[in-house]
Amino acid sequence: MNGCLPKREIIEQALVERNVRDLDIHTFKELGSTSHWLREQLTSGERLQIEGSTSLCVTDWQNAGVGRRGKSWQARPGNITFSIHRTSTLATQKLIGLSLVTGIAVAQALRDALSITVKLKWPNDIIHNDAKLGGLLTEIINHSAMRMPAGCQSSTPAESASQLSNGVINGVINGVINGVINGVISGIGINVLHDPSVSTLGIGSTSLQAAGVELPPGRRDHLVGVLAAEILFAHQRFEAEGWSTFADQWKALDWLAGQSVNIHRESGMEQGVVKGVDHRGALLVEREGKMMSVVGGDVSIRPTV
Repeated sequence: MNGCLPKREIIEQALVERNVRDLDIHTFKELGSTSHWLREQLTSGERLQIEGSTSLCVTDWQNAGVGRRGKSWQARPGNITFSIHRTSTLATQKLIGLSLVTGIAVAQALRDALSITVKLKWPNDIIHNDAKLGGLLTEIINHSAMRMPAGCQSSTPAESASQLSNGVINGVINGVINGVINGVISGIGINVLHDPSVSTLGIGSTSLQAAGVELPPGRRDHLVGVLAAEILFAHQRFEAEGWSTFADQWKALDWLAGQSVNIHRESGMEQGVVKGVDHRGALLVEREGKMMSVVGGDVSIRPTV
């Protein structure tokens, strides 16, 4: 497939317009996965250059992306696929809820920039007209563990990475006695172009094009900058003020609220009714008169038919 290299200067212009500077921007015509590329930089000889920076990786065509639960995520050229890496001094446990905050930021940017109203399906799907417009995946990498002095026990870089499927950590990374430096990689994919080959998968797929929005490459690249800026601002606010600041916004965007759902686990399937999320960002489900919290990991939530 033919692709079009995202224009760095257009992305940068959108960021500067929103007072976002000092962001390392990396653009590719084709890439396996933007998140994987950033992670590779952190675990290779480039790590010292990228570890303390905020970096944006954008590609026109992501041909080997990975979604939740290890599922492949492929997109045709011309869609929005990018990942952001930034550092945080918050302990890993305090980053709970960050993935939901990323979704809220994306929803706000789409509304303001394109007048597109979306909902969010816990933990990380972007929904328009009851079909999937896009998705996101957040990972945490413990930089402190990777930089521990010789003789200290530490996990490998690969073991240090854990996913935040709903902001609830799937495997807690040990903190470092002398301080914590966590890397946050947020991957975002939004369908710009209509693709009939994926329209029947899962809950169904839609696109900005199907919603009546045409995004030629230049306008798409500008939107990438808008989205990245909104995400960075939301992350900063989350770290300063916590999840409670975003709780009401989530309620307004919660696509699953009040719906009967099937909860798929490795041990089997359960049914319940979604009652929102708790103070951590975990899904609240009422089942047989009892309330339970559902976290991410290998759990899949599907509305009952």
